[in-house]
Amino acid sequence: MARDLYQALGDKWGTRPFTNIVNAEQRHMDLVVAQLERLGLPTTSKDGTAGQFANAEIQKLYDGWLSRGMTSQAEALSVGAELERRDIDDLEKIIQATSDQELKDMYGYLLQGSRNHLRAFENGGGGCMTGRPGTPGTPGSGPGSMNGRGGGPGGPGGGTGGGPGTNPDCPMNAQ
Repeated sequence: MARDLYQALGDKWGTRPFTNIVNAEQRHMDLVVAQLERLGLPTTSKDGTAGQFANAEIQKLYDGWLSRGMTSQAEALSVGAELERRDIDDLEKIIQATSDQELKDMYGYLLQGSRNHLRAFENGGGGCMTGRPGTPGTPGSGPGSMNGRGGGPGGPGGGTGGGPGTNPDCPMNAQ
């Protein structure tokens, strides 16, 4: 859903968080679809049409966020931050409730991506382009940060940042 929403908002406003994060969201979708297929579960898209979802709750969220995001660029950035905060909350809960290590690893990767995207939206597009060290986080478990910034020891959410600045893998650094 995030990919479709960010694509629509990027088409409307042309701002970096949306235009750059769309590619990261596609990679995230590909990871999730692969896990759904591994587990024999259906996807939530409805016939592959952007912005159309079989799950009524996801459709309602998408429609509401899209409507709000089309009103102004500032509101679009607020919508992006709201979506990422919700993703972070949902991912933190599901990581704790999941015993499948492959899923935990994927969720941890998605969690780090959502934290990066949230920073980008909160900074109006600056996000991980700023070269600032990471911000303190709560200790985590598992592998270090997927993007080399701020994850450090302890896995997703752990560490105190101090990363090297910009990272070529960060979607916000794409030119």
